[in-house]
Amino acid sequence: AYIAGLVDGEGSVMIINHRGVAHIRLTVANTHFGVLEWLASVTQVGNVNTKDRGNERHKVSHWWQCNAEAGETLLKQIRPYMIIKQEQADLALATQEGLRDPAKKADRAWQLESIERSKALNRTGK
Repeated sequence: AYIAGLVDGEGSVMIINHRGVAHIRLTVANTHFGVLEWLASVTQVGNVNTKDRGNERHKVSHWWQCNAEAGETLLKQIRPYMIIKQEQADLALATQEGLRDPAKKADRAWQLESIERSKALNRTGK
């Protein structure tokens, strides 16, 4: 449940175009490295990266990410506890399931629709 809260509040559930195929990606960003190390340790998937602050007034930021089947496995476990990003999670899970069907994997149209729908769900601002 705590991981679902991290993804809901500090994370993203995305469908991206990776080498011409739709690909799910989960990320969680935070300035506290320890919580992301914990996330990688507990889930046994993904990796933690660091971004230099670029501005000395800003803290160094970090992000954890996992992709594809690892992301699907984790999403299936945390989905019942998600509140904010339920729709993104459902779309990601449906997309990953569709990629198992060779005919659907060869059909780029539905994959592009999933990518665009994911972008729309994750859009910020007005």
